[in-house]
Amino acid sequence: MINQIDNIDLIKSVAFTFLTFFIVLVTLVVFVYLSRKKMLAQRLKTKELELQIQKDVVNIIINTQEQERSRIARDLHDDISSKLNAVSMSIHLLKRDTLSNSDRAEISDNTLSACQLIAESSRRIAHNLMPPTLENVGLHLAIEELCKNFSTAESIAICYSNPMEQELFQHLSMEHQIHLYRIIQELINNSIRHAKASEIKLWFEYTDQMATFIYTDNGPGITNYQLTNNGGIGLRNIYSRADMIQAVPHFHTNEVKGFKFTLKFNNL
Repeated sequence: MINQIDNIDLIKSVAFTFLTFFIVLVTLVVFVYLSRKKMLAQRLKTKELELQIQKDVVNIIINTQEQERSRIARDLHDDISSKLNAVSMSIHLLKRDTLSNSDRAEISDNTLSACQLIAESSRRIAHNLMPPTLENVGLHLAIEELCKNFSTAESIAICYSNPMEQELFQHLSMEHQIHLYRIIQELINNSIRHAKASEIKLWFEYTDQMATFIYTDNGPGITNYQLTNNGGIGLRNIYSRADMIQAVPHFHTNEVKGFKFTLKFNNL
């Protein structure tokens, strides 16, 4: 009788152990299945996000190119085409035999002035496409020139500081220097056109391996809502260029006063 009870207890114990093992096994299988399903879903979501980012970057590049083409076409039409028409008319007038010497001299002087303005406009358009200072003497002096030109043309106070000067950028490729230059150009444009700022400060801080570009103005600043819901092409263009040079951009929102932007990049 005792042996039968022991056998029954043993059978119950084995059955309970088997059932427990089965439940654990089923739980483990379900957990692995759900985990893999979640991982696959996350990978798919990440892939879709990457594709969307790529599409956004392409759209930004296309829109930026179209804007640049429109700006160049407008500059060519307004600054060069109209002046060339004036020069053409002046030359036709000079062919007249009835012109007095004083009229001929006046038309000649006006024609010469128009040609000088055309030359200046051509240099300005070429400078906007690729600043010769950037290619010839480096990014530091190109930024100095950019700030000076904006300050003179827009009557705005711009303060630029870089203790290391060109040494800070010597390890950057020309492509990276161009992207950094365009980011600064875009920020100044935004401060003048949209923020209506009257004072801009930009400077570089650095350690042995990392450099930080800091940009501020005394405009109204930017809010989280504007950053996430109202970011224009210029803002997306800054993000895109920062990504191209593997830099980390940060727009400081809800500042007590003014606008602040920082960009961290490797200066090795």
